[in-house]
Amino acid sequence: MYANTHTHTHTHTHKHRNVGIQPLMNAIIKLLPSPLNTGKEIKGINIKTGNIQIVDNIENENETLIASAFKVQHDFQRGSLVFFRVYRGKLKVKDVLLNTTLNEKERVNKLLLVEADSHEEVNEVNAGQIAAAVGLKLTRTGDTLLDSKKTKKNQQIILDGIDVPPPVFTSSVKVPIVQAISKIYGMH
Repeated sequence: MYANTHTHTHTHTHKHRNVGIQPLMNAIIKLLPSPLNTGKEIKGINIKTGNIQIVDNIENENETLIASAFKVQHDFQRGSLVFFRVYRGKLKVKDVLLNTTLNEKERVNKLLLVEADSHEEVNEVNAGQIAAAVGLKLTRTGDTLLDSKKTKKNQQIILDGIDVPPPVFTSSVKVPIVQAISKIYGMH
């Protein structure tokens, strides 16, 4: 009597040959909501009061910076890359960020716009953009980043973090001698 309300879409892609990329992009555009249709506010916890705080005017470049780190990756040449999304404001190279999750300040040495395997170095990242920062040594996945100079003490918030499930399988490679590290990274 009831119609099946679940839709399952399958696309097959191959990253090296760009096979199936266009059908995947078409499916994303057709099935996922537009960023313009999502809410223009986010929620976080105010550090001073402990209350839930609604942050409005997201994607407004003229407001104070609020960003969230969603991935940390080690790059052999650059060191630690912190991938983040700017929800509000803008971030420039050499800005000092306040990591409200850890209550620590860190300076951004470089900003990179990342697309697949390419990295384009830029001087600033605006609201709504996703980028990677070089120079953040303490920031972890799920940390909230604010402008340390413009954010008032009563405006410091921690955004909802990312729920990372525990790993199902872990492994590591131990290198017997330091000279073997270059072989692991394919640098013979």
